[in-house]
Amino acid sequence: MKRLGAAAAAAALMWTVGAGCKGDDAAKPASDDAQAGAVTRAQAALKPLKQGLMKAVSEAMANGGPEAAIAVCRDEAPKIAAAASTGGVVVGRTSAKLRNPKNAPQAWLAPILAEYGEAAPDARPVHKVVTLGEGRFGYAEPIAVGDVCTKCHGTDIAPGIQAKLAELYPEDKATGYASGDLRGLFWAEVGPVTD
Repeated sequence: MKRLGAAAAAAALMWTVGAGCKGDDAAKPASDDAQAGAVTRAQAALKPLKQGLMKAVSEAMANGGPEAAIAVCRDEAPKIAAAASTGGVVVGRTSAKLRNPKNAPQAWLAPILAEYGEAAPDARPVHKVVTLGEGRFGYAEPIAVGDVCTKCHGTDIAPGIQAKLAELYPEDKATGYASGDLRGLFWAEVGPVTD
């Protein structure tokens, strides 16, 4: 049970810092024949980002609690996202309620984020893919708030955690969530395959 709590807490804190990318204002739905390759490459690139964030935050939770995890995620998340952004794929995270302004959604992600935000939890698409032009694709998948996530993102946050958030994220808007709410999106920009 302790292990599950650490994993869920990791998901809660995964959004503290992320990497940006270039967006395209005129994103269009991807064609079926091109979509499969973009999805495969995006998911492969996002896997180490998600696993790396989960590991870093879980270890911090186990060793120092949520306050330590907030700081570790803030410092490690950009490095993890940069390391996962390889092979013509750039990855990151975004949300409608940001903890870190550097995670603001790119233009192509804004309508996807709005669509996911309006959908009931059981009606959210597993992922979305759009064409960005010049052989590039955008990929997004939702992240839901877990029970432990509410320790840092909920409505009843402990004073010590509030103080740490205020210290590290004075512009924090990533609170007020309940379990099951949409926290935001993992995203990937997938470039053309090169030999």
